[in-house]
Amino acid sequence: MYLDAEKIVLVMDNLNTHKPAFFYKLYPPKEARRITKKLEIHYTPKYGSCLDIAEIELNVMIRQCLSRRTAEIVLLRGELSAWKTERNTLATKQVF
Repeated sequence: MYLDAEKIVLVMDNLNTHKPAFFYKLYPPKEARRITKKLEIHYTPKYGSCLDIAEIELNVMIRQCLSRRTAEIVLLRGELSAWKTERNTLATKQVF
């Protein structure tokens, strides 16, 4: 789809079933090599996936910021922005 892309960032769960060699089963060797040379693979943490981390953050956001309905999108965006800034300033970290 993006033939001119210099780099392909791929986020994968930390399972041993996912390997770049799979491209050689889907494509001719020359094309598979072209794709795998562009790959930059990032694995999710061993004991937690990115989806788990996102779900945790959404739950924290709901408890700390969105415990009520907000009628106006501008007000909602402002409150979420303030919450995000405070949370990032405190450098809250996930503990596994």
